[in-house]
Amino acid sequence: MNVIRLFVRHWEIAPLLLGLGLAIWLLAIRAHLFGILLLAIAEKAMKRKDYDRAFAVATRLLREHGFPWPNRKDEGWHVILGGAHCVRGTVHQRRGEDGIAAAEFDCAIEFAPDLEEAYLRQAASYRKIGHWSRLEDAIDNCDAVIEAFPERPRHYMSRAVVFLLAGCDEEALADCDQALALGTGKAHIYRQAGLMRLCAGRHAEAVTALAPAVRLAPQNAYGVLLLHLARKGAGEDDTAELHAHASQIDRDAWPGPLVQLYCGELTPDEAFAAASRNETTAGERRGETAFYLGERALLAGNIDIAKPLLQEAKEACPASFIECWAADAELRRLARGEQQCDCAEVSPETQYDRGPAVAGWAPG
Repeated sequence: MNVIRLFVRHWEIAPLLLGLGLAIWLLAIRAHLFGILLLAIAEKAMKRKDYDRAFAVATRLLREHGFPWPNRKDEGWHVILGGAHCVRGTVHQRRGEDGIAAAEFDCAIEFAPDLEEAYLRQAASYRKIGHWSRLEDAIDNCDAVIEAFPERPRHYMSRAVVFLLAGCDEEALADCDQALALGTGKAHIYRQAGLMRLCAGRHAEAVTALAPAVRLAPQNAYGVLLLHLARKGAGEDDTAELHAHASQIDRDAWPGPLVQLYCGELTPDEAFAAASRNETTAGERRGETAFYLGERALLAGNIDIAKPLLQEAKEACPASFIECWAADAELRRLARGEQQCDCAEVSPETQYDRGPAVAGWAPG
């Protein structure tokens, strides 16, 4: 009551008192505000592909001293630290350092067990590392996020990719169908589903999945490129359709030059030159170029030309790129085909070491 009387009699000091209270409150949460701001800056730098700045800002968040940090056991602060480790891991992933990236994502998950992005990006790094034990870890990561977020289509798609790499096409397509059921109307889900069927050699099914992707996002060049590959694989002549779709693509912005490549407006050397214009993105764009050239060669039956291109795509593209896992899947499918031919030429008693079995599935 006395406080109210004070405000009534001396109303002119009310703004001062309110400002003082606000200042005390901001002082109490200053570290969290500063942490959220730094994390937002790091994520913004990632979107601009300024990886050095993103890494530097995220690293600043992880310092033990030098800033008014709160109790480091605080749960809210752990989420911020988890986000910082996730940013650092993503930078390592973009640089092709997937072993280091996986360790960073481990730290992110330790600080923030509900940070689904860390699980998915770590699964992508495990996929690129490619060893059977790492694929098993990738399955575990996907299982964890599916259990926590069963309504998210991309989690099923992530697990489908691991199954595809393991040669378990039916399991992969089952997860892919679940993703499609949950992601109706989402162009990127249709694109990934179509690419998965393309890698499984099911070209007609790939066309069915990719057609709505192009319809939903006609200016997305990747959908146009993949639909063209699917129609070629299905034996269709889509020359007119390709040029009609290409007319809606910005040829100057990446990946516009890849559409020009498929339309016959650029040679492979010119496409690689276009991919190399920006020093920051040159590596990953050259990887994308190699993938779409490799896929075209593969559909034409030029396996000797396709294999080194696909290998370059697998190595150059970051683990989170669809071209990375698709190139890996194609190379594994080719290797299995060659192994089957070799098996036909040797005695049935010959045994091959194909890696340890993974719970619930077996390597193809």
